[in-house]
Amino acid sequence: MEDRTRRTLLRSAGVAGASAAIGGAAASSASARPKEERFPRTADHPSTYDWTEAELKDRKRVLAAGFTEQEADGWLLLNRGAAIFFELPEQHPSDLPEAVEAIHVLQGKYLARPTYRRYLEAARDEGAEGRAR
Repeated sequence: MEDRTRRTLLRSAGVAGASAAIGGAAASSASARPKEERFPRTADHPSTYDWTEAELKDRKRVLAAGFTEQEADGWLLLNRGAAIFFELPEQHPSDLPEAVEAIHVLQGKYLARPTYRRYLEAARDEGAEGRAR
């Protein structure tokens, strides 16, 4: 377990506060607009966001890894958001390492989803086999 230092407590409070602020602001502004405007799609493909060639290659890879269409979109949007954040001027020396850690946590959550789905499917199949005996 991590030691309870001033730094870890401040980091926890900062992450929680930022998450609440971002979540509240995003929810209030997003809910004021129709879903179609919140999640713009290109006309030629309903599940793409005018992706670059590099993003389309990455999207193909994560779909091959088991992502759903929605997860692939979220993955790429997360990466776009991270790139935009890293272009901002630095306000505090700890911003960069903390942002990297936060982005990696979210990327890990996305990467775990296909594995967890397969795990649940295996458990469900195992239960069905057990009942058939």
